[in-house]
Amino acid sequence: MFYTGKDLRGLKLTKEMLENNQHTFHNRPLLKGHEWNDPMACVGRITDTAVRYDKKLKDWYLEGSVIVAEDDAIMRVQRGLFYYLSIGFTIHEYKCSVNGDINCKRHPRGGNVITADGLKPVIWELTKIEGQEVSFVNVPASRNARVLSFSLSPLAKKKPSPQEKRAIFGRDPRAEK
Repeated sequence: MFYTGKDLRGLKLTKEMLENNQHTFHNRPLLKGHEWNDPMACVGRITDTAVRYDKKLKDWYLEGSVIVAEDDAIMRVQRGLFYYLSIGFTIHEYKCSVNGDINCKRHPRGGNVITADGLKPVIWELTKIEGQEVSFVNVPASRNARVLSFSLSPLAKKKPSPQEKRAIFGRDPRAEK
């Protein structure tokens, strides 16, 4: 489970938005701690995503499959040390909960405003995002974003060749010939 519902930062993700934007996460990196500027923090990549409904939470969420390509990261997942996840994305469009405006600049997300009806939280309902990465984190914005299951594939038992390692991290080995 990558992400669900309303997080602590005043963002809301709907089923429609998740369905329309899930493809932007495909082949993006799996990182340690959102360290997107550190190539050594990349421990794998996202291979697939799907939008699912959680009956217990009564909310839609983004579920993903990843390839974990680093031995230490695999061990940490197996031991439960890498458990929580967080997605990194760029917001391209949102609707403001206060006035319904698209990309409203008057109401910062996560705050409150006084209206005729009283105090109202400012929530940005995201409509268009671009997935950048998924990270293992200690404290996620959405406490339900976590590793749901883990298994080793037969391919994970063999040591990857340099070409396979480069392919996992997004470099084309043919470019070096």
